[in-house]
Amino acid sequence: MKGYEDGTFKPEQAITRAEMATLASRLKPVASAVGSGFRDTAGHWAESAIAKAQGAGILNGYPDGTFRPSKALTRAEAVTALNRALGRGPLYGTAALPWSDVPAEYWAYKDIAEASLDHPVKARKAGGEEWAGETVKQP
Repeated sequence: MKGYEDGTFKPEQAITRAEMATLASRLKPVASAVGSGFRDTAGHWAESAIAKAQGAGILNGYPDGTFRPSKALTRAEAVTALNRALGRGPLYGTAALPWSDVPAEYWAYKDIAEASLDHPVKARKAGGEEWAGETVKQP
């Protein structure tokens, strides 16, 4: 992760979706997979990294065709992007998560499970991981 043009790193600043796309494209370099882009990223400083992250399946846009590069990244978006960049999860077949604000139907439920539970797993042929244990530990 690089700093800013003014010579600062801003360690306490929230990360944006564009910054995560840049970080993710560095974690998982992809030479040929480039996405189609989004209607709000043309000319953006991270346009190339966003297209690479999209093409690699690391970060998606929103249903309205935007990416919202300056929007702060949510914890769910961060977990999902990091899992994808690192080739982890989503985790299937878990017991209920210990988080009262993450229902099973939440879009990132399986990625949150992957990132927040200590777990033995089996790789799934269709991708992702299968829960292979019974103990759910809350971090």
